[in-house]
Amino acid sequence: MKVSFDPEAWADYLAWQHEDAMVLERINNLIEECRCNPFAAPAGPNRCART
Repeated sequence: MKVSFDPEAWADYLAWQHEDAMVLERINNLIEECRCNPFAAPAGPNRCART
């Protein structure tokens, strides 16, 4: 599977490398999960934390 990003999403991804390691780790885990099993749902719903 080829992973591609919208230019704005790629800019966000690069920014998270320096600003928020937890978000970057979650994104990477979701990408890897989709690559391994593209037809399975994520582990469960996660509530977005707004600060």
